[in-house]
Parts: sequence; structure tokens; C-alpha cells
Amino acid sequence: MIIVLALSFGSVILGYVVQRAVVPRGDGSDASQDRIASVAKWIKLVTLAGLLPWPILFTFWRLESVSPRFAVIPLLGLLSLAVGGTSALVLIRLMRLDPRKAGAFYACGMMTNLGVVGGLIGIMFFGPDGFLTVQLFTMFEVFTYYLVVFPLSQQIGAGGGGRFRFDPRLILSKPMSLIPISSIVLGLVLRGLGVPAPTFLDVLSRIIVPVITGTIGFSIGLTLRVSRLRRYRREAALIAAIKFLAIPAVVIPAAYALGLPGLLGGVAFKMVVFLSFGPVALIAMVPPQLYDLDLDLANSGWLVTTVGHLIIIPILILIVI
Repeated sequence: MIIVLALSFGSVILGYVVQRAVVPRGDGSDASQDRIASVAKWIKLVTLAGLLPWPILFTFWRLESVSPRFAVIPLLGLLSLAVGGTSALVLIRLMRLDPRKAGAFYACGMMTNLGVVGGLIGIMFFGPDGFLTVQLFTMFEVFTYYLVVFPLSQQIGAGGGGRFRFDPRLILSKPMSLIPISSIVLGLVLRGLGVPAPTFLDVLSRIIVPVITGTIGFSIGLTLRVSRLRRYRREAALIAAIKFLAIPAVVIPAAYALGLPGLLGGVAFKMVVFLSFGPVALIAMVPPQLYDLDLDLANSGWLVTTVGHLIIIPILILIVI
């Protein structure tokens, strides 16, 4: 947990310290802010385009077949994302948010940090069975983010409302979004052909994943405006309600009703409980950066839910484990 905190939260603090050193207090000029925002954007682009595809490729390349009994776990992962996205759309209409805020709010509501913290908890407390549950739960996460959340957040941010209408041009306009999807497809093709995954990719993935977390966290810190959090108290509180109330209230009973307490000696159900309380994902900062949405709102939602998650995790460990 110390490693996770240092990489995710600590990297954001480091980025914020660098921001304050580069942009002295009281210097609110657009030129200064634009320069550092441009650097943060390029860090995210290089990270997502150059580093992220490799662990995705390896994960799907070495994916082993599992019993059909476990097919319900990926469906629960999709359910958690759907509850977050639907709740966000409902609140957007109730609050009548302007398009730039609405697009960022939707991204925060649907994108959840599942893999990093969940994977570590799975390994530390439940071993291979816990890690397997995390991989199954997040199986469709990347597909959903790049095929649904990215284009829909752009559509909402452009004033298109919350009615989903998939338009391939929204993805083609941002070719970088195709890179992770291509990695998934390539990994599945190589697996289907029976090509053995090279062992060096396993080592590379173990190095790259922490680097991705740290660099994206650092880029968030570069654009984080702590002083502006008060402007988004209502939005941040509602995002926290989605993550810590709405999603667990739906996913946990569904997991229980579908018989997860009987799988893997109860490990599957316990891990789903942990995963249902995930905070806003770091990748939720990317659509606002790409599509000129309200980045400060996204930063606020991420910060509030991450701090809240730091409080919730120890409580869950005491209760669940």
C-alpha cells in the first residue's frame, strides 16, 4: 500500500511541487499556465501511446482460459462502469451542467481506478485467486473506456447531450485512442495462434505499470489547481457519492445474488467488494485534456475520491478480511 500511495498520490504531489516552482505564486498568466499544461499533455500522450500498449498486449497475449463459472465476474465489471456512467448522466441533467463540465463529470463518473490498487490488494491478501478476480473484473475496462467513454465525453463536451450515438469518426479523429485497442486485438490474435508470450514482456510489464502510474500522476500534479477545489465542491461530492455509494449499492448485492461467495472460497466476492469502491481513475484526466473539457473539475473529482479511498481501504480491510 505504501508503494501504491507513493506512485499514485506521491507522484501528484511531486508534480504539484514542480508546478509551483515553475509557476510562482501569484503568476496566473495564461502563458505560464498554457506552457505547463502543454508539457502535462505531452507527458500523458507519450505515456498512453508509448508505454500503456505493452502491458495491455502482454495481459491479453498470456490470458489463460478459465471455467465458464467465472464469466459473471467480467459482467460485474461492466455493471460497475455502467452504474457509474448512468449515475453521472442523471446528475448532469439534474444539475444542468454546461457542456465542458458535463463531459468531464461523465468521464469521472464512469472511469474508475480498478487495476492498480485492486491488483496489489489481490496479490497481497488473496494471492493468485485475488489477482485472477481483478483481471476478470477489468477485462472489458479498456474496451469500454476507448469505445464508449472517450467518444461520449467528447460528444457531451461539444453540447451533444447524454444520448449515446457511436460515431467512428470520434475515435479516428484521435488516432492515439486506437493504440490500446490495437494492443488488445494483437494480444488476442497472438494467443489464438498459439504463439508463446516472451518472458521479457512479463518483466517489462512489471516495470512499465508503475512508471505509467507515476508519470500520469506527475502530469496531473502539473495541472492541479488545489485553490480551485472549492469551486467544484458540489460536483466533487456527487462524484464521490457515485463511487462510494451508488456503485457498491448495486454491484455488491448483484455479486452476492450471482453466487460469488461460493467461488474461489469467497475470494472472488471479497475482491469485488474492494473493486466496487474504486476512486476516479487517473485516465479520467485524459478526455478533458484531449477534448478541452473542464480539467479542474476532473482534477477535483480525482483528488476528492482518491483521498476518500485512502480512508475507505483500511476500513474495508478490517471488515472484509
